[in-house]
Amino acid sequence: MKRSDAQREEMHRLEAEAGLLKKEASQSTAQAQAIDDSVYDLKAVNPHVAQGEAPATPEALMAEIAAQGERLSAALAKLIAIE
Repeated sequence: MKRSDAQREEMHRLEAEAGLLKKEASQSTAQAQAIDDSVYDLKAVNPHVAQGEAPATPEALMAEIAAQGERLSAALAKLIAIE
């Protein structure tokens, strides 16, 4: 059975509308993904490190640990003296 001109025109109109809806859906999906990516940033990055700051060397870390140990020992000695 052959389609009438009105049926063909309606089919073309509906196909064009479906194409526009698919394009809008694709754009909305991409926009939603961009929002999710910005909200749920799963990179393993320490947010407290200043940007551009060079990481400490192992020697510097050991020296800092030793200095903190000395401060802790001094604080404990003061507490023991109070008792």
